[in-house]
Amino acid sequence: MSWHKRSLSQSGLRNTCRKKIMTDVLIPLKKENEWKILIVDDFALKILTNCFKTEEVMACNIALIENVEDIRDCTLYLSVIYILTPTTQSINYLEEDFAAERRKYKSAHIFFLSTVPEDLFNDLCEKLDANLVLTFKEIDLYFLPKESQVYSLNEPDFFKAFYNAYEDLDTSGYKKIAQKLVTLFCNLEEIPLIRYRRNFVKNLILAEAIQQEIELNKDSLKHIPESKINKSQLLILDRGFDCISPIIHEFTFQAMAYDILDLSEDIYEYALEVGIMEAEIQSTPLNEEDPLWCKLRHEHIANVARIVQNMIESSEVMKVATNLKTKYKELPSLGDAIKEHLLQKSNESFYSYRHMANDLMKIYCAGINVISQLEQDLAARKDADERPIKNVESLVVTTLSNEDHDIIEKLRLLLLFIFYKKGITKLHFDQIVKNSGISFTDANAITNILHLDVDILRPGYCNPFDPHVPQYTDNSTIKYKQSRWVPILKHAMLSAIDGTLSQDHFPFLDMNTKNEINLAERRNRYWCVDKKSEHVSRLIVLIVGGVTYSEMRCAYEVMKTYTGWEIFVGGDDILTPNSFIEKLQDLHGFLSYTQ
Repeated sequence: MSWHKRSLSQSGLRNTCRKKIMTDVLIPLKKENEWKILIVDDFALKILTNCFKTEEVMACNIALIENVEDIRDCTLYLSVIYILTPTTQSINYLEEDFAAERRKYKSAHIFFLSTVPEDLFNDLCEKLDANLVLTFKEIDLYFLPKESQVYSLNEPDFFKAFYNAYEDLDTSGYKKIAQKLVTLFCNLEEIPLIRYRRNFVKNLILAEAIQQEIELNKDSLKHIPESKINKSQLLILDRGFDCISPIIHEFTFQAMAYDILDLSEDIYEYALEVGIMEAEIQSTPLNEEDPLWCKLRHEHIANVARIVQNMIESSEVMKVATNLKTKYKELPSLGDAIKEHLLQKSNESFYSYRHMANDLMKIYCAGINVISQLEQDLAARKDADERPIKNVESLVVTTLSNEDHDIIEKLRLLLLFIFYKKGITKLHFDQIVKNSGISFTDANAITNILHLDVDILRPGYCNPFDPHVPQYTDNSTIKYKQSRWVPILKHAMLSAIDGTLSQDHFPFLDMNTKNEINLAERRNRYWCVDKKSEHVSRLIVLIVGGVTYSEMRCAYEVMKTYTGWEIFVGGDDILTPNSFIEKLQDLHGFLSYTQ
């Protein structure tokens, strides 16, 4: 069995996108003893990085992978494959590569990730020699498959466009989000019913933009069978739906690591001492290529180091090594040295994760353990023993005044206190800020949460999460005192599956499909019980403002309980507590402060 056939048999977004690139781009162009150059832009490179290892792409007779923006050598004896986003910038680079007087390559196979706008297409036709273009195709892959059940639209600036005041409403951003989402539907082979949270008006505007984009792209979606139209659901949520999950400390391995470590480009780096005066930098990619990462990422930090150590001491390392040796035998075009290197890197991951767990525990014991206990009490509105919290404000102000906590941690705690109080007056807010030693500039940032329709400065009216979502008792995980908070998204997914999510507060876009909806709900309740794979129903969740790592985890937990369901969660961006506070800071100032 060849390696790509093995990969294509697997499920999930990453393998769906891998299959798309393999079957539409790489495999048809692979010819014996004929090498090509693969040129991508930043977005396409992220897709490749999420779906493939470099050696897997090279196995398809790719001699070199280059960024379209880089200065590149002229290679007239080789053909080139482009995978690009349909933007003016990327198309300009493409045109420059084939300008008559300075052509770089023999010929071109051009693949765009989405539909090329008509004006850019006409410009491309005018400037490119048609005889040099051997392939031109739009492959409908304009989203990032972060994990098997997680996607990102990679639009971090949309937060500002979506949540700033209504006078700044720019529908072009909505259209781009809709375009990217439709390519997700195309790859999932689903045209879903669209529903949205009614409490935030812009959700409706976005829902209508998505429906319009579906209508405009009927040709791209015509391969979807009639049986898969209006049988799944797209649930559109704004970030005001749950403002606690983006700021509270989370202690499962993946979420905690992305919160408090610097994990640039999804890579964990640490210094490994190799001598008295030397240290070697070790790098471990955090992705689903590593089965050990998949096993550990949703484990509570209290268990991770123990699990890894037990695996190291048992025969688990040897089992992984044996499996990997078998896997790499399926890559005959790779040299023995490369295969041995890959095997060594895989063995190193055991020790990397143990090191990462130790790093996290050191930071946790340096102060996060104290602040997180208070956070959980505030979110739960009671202590770990189910008793009312005493001296809340005194505890909060004392913690905020502690210089050992950085400003982001303080702002997170301050928001949780305001949520606990269900809002406070502006005077009360100013007093806490002054007594805590927080600058008014920093404090001003969190008042921008008012843009999310979370009224923190109106006592008794502040709802940090949607009160219309049925609350479920979570018995799926072991309870830890500092992990009592359950993201509201988990309750929303469960109620959507059970058919109890209010259609008044989470209406479908087209209520003329009410009969279809009722049929779908009856079918879905049946599928919750039916475990056969052919009876899988799908829920797609879009969180505008970003999806958190704790919310990603919830999708896997719900799927584990309801095996008749497949859930995909994502948003315009992937959110960490730091990035959420930074996004609030970037909004137009809701209030003005002077010290």
